[in-house]
Amino acid sequence: MRWGWLIALLWGIAASAQDIPVLESRIDGGLRALNLRVGASERTGESPVVWKDGISIPDTDYLRLLIRVEGPPAPQTAKLYLFSELEQEFIVPLADVPESGYWTGLIPNGQVTMALYTPDLLSGDTTLIIENMSLQQDELVLYSVHGENQLWPIASPEVPDEVQALSGPVAFLSFFDAGVPRTCTGFLIEPDLLLTNEHCIRSSESCSSMTAVFGYQRNAEGGLAMGPQRGCKGYAAHQSNFDLDVTAVRLSSSPGEVYGVINMPEEPMDPAGALIIIQHPGDLPKQVSIADCEVIASPVSGRGPDSDFTHTCDTANGSSGAPILNAAGQLVGVHHFGFEEAPDSAWHENRGVLATLIIAWMAENVGLQSQ
Repeated sequence: MRWGWLIALLWGIAASAQDIPVLESRIDGGLRALNLRVGASERTGESPVVWKDGISIPDTDYLRLLIRVEGPPAPQTAKLYLFSELEQEFIVPLADVPESGYWTGLIPNGQVTMALYTPDLLSGDTTLIIENMSLQQDELVLYSVHGENQLWPIASPEVPDEVQALSGPVAFLSFFDAGVPRTCTGFLIEPDLLLTNEHCIRSSESCSSMTAVFGYQRNAEGGLAMGPQRGCKGYAAHQSNFDLDVTAVRLSSSPGEVYGVINMPEEPMDPAGALIIIQHPGDLPKQVSIADCEVIASPVSGRGPDSDFTHTCDTANGSSGAPILNAAGQLVGVHHFGFEEAPDSAWHENRGVLATLIIAWMAENVGLQSQ
């Protein structure tokens, strides 16, 4: 039994339901059915590009498409090409699409040009289906802020250069959990090893559908940038801890070779004083909380007894899994709990899990050594 969670629940019974901390993953809108079918009658283009089309969804930062293939298997040479407005290219080999379907990575700015390339003949009974679309929602982001919202875009002039320099390893995570699109934040601690919350990536479904997007931010002029995307290589239960609300996953390549890593300190430190949280609040480009961002109390009980600390940094749904750094840029925690703003609520504290506990657990279960 997960006794840590039971203790945390009993500890909070005296509070009303609205006073219980809120896990800050985010439901990322609904699914929109497309059911765009590309069968023999639609493949009228000149070989090898036998079909072309496009999708345009105004006023969204990104969308994802669910691809399926019906009928006889496609040849290894058959590929669906997706071209984004930011000149990114996504390639989906049709022979590799599982029966359950394949979710593409994030296609920025809601604009995509699609082309079916097949130098070898496709069976007349083979049908490419672009079944569903998941896109950035425009609903209100639920923020957990102390007073004025002081989250700043990472490239804002208010953000010191040394803080911006720490932001490269922080990624936006888009994934599906029980069929529902969600978002969280994660960060690299090795070139191919990403850390986030257990309540974000906690199953083979959430892992296989996850895309970790690096460099998703707005530049100083407000333009959108979106860097490389990497998938999760596989979910391993022993690399996930419920009480500490942490999961470590290996990525499909090593983006840390370009974007760097957040180093595990040789001597883990308890949080104290001023803090920095680099995050993806809501489903938005990278932002940071540094103003009026500091420790309140440590340790306090979270999912496990004495597993957490409280802080005044501004966060939102979607900030789950963000690294919490001290003023020297050292990892001291991983954010996971926010609060619901209500007139009669007694709970106005954000929470992070203590890095000292996470690092000790990882050294034993994940094989990561302090750097």
